[in-house]
Amino acid sequence: ILSSLKLNRRRWLAPGVWMAPVDLQAGGDDLVYVLRVPAGARTFSHGHSGREFTTVLKGSYDDGTGVFAAGDFQETDAALDHQPVISDDGDCICLIVSEAPMKMHSRLGRLAQLYMNV
Repeated sequence: ILSSLKLNRRRWLAPGVWMAPVDLQAGGDDLVYVLRVPAGARTFSHGHSGREFTTVLKGSYDDGTGVFAAGDFQETDAALDHQPVISDDGDCICLIVSEAPMKMHSRLGRLAQLYMNV
């Protein structure tokens, strides 16, 4: 599926962690991007300002509400605060569509968010 998406330049956030915005021809206000996080890593602890839809393309993660693996879909909203942890058996790549920017809980997370523009 990644080969069928027109991705903008990857933004490296940390060793092995990158995100790439999806170039949407139709435009729109939603944030659409691919996120890659290496095995065993954690994402930033965060909440949501609107609905977010995540499709796991490769690997898996556990965010405390369940384990999501390749082919799984997770819908979150403003009621959820979480910190997904990537499984130790491989990198995780997700396609994410969000109605609004995330609410990062740390200064480092907010700094990364400025750089990612999500």
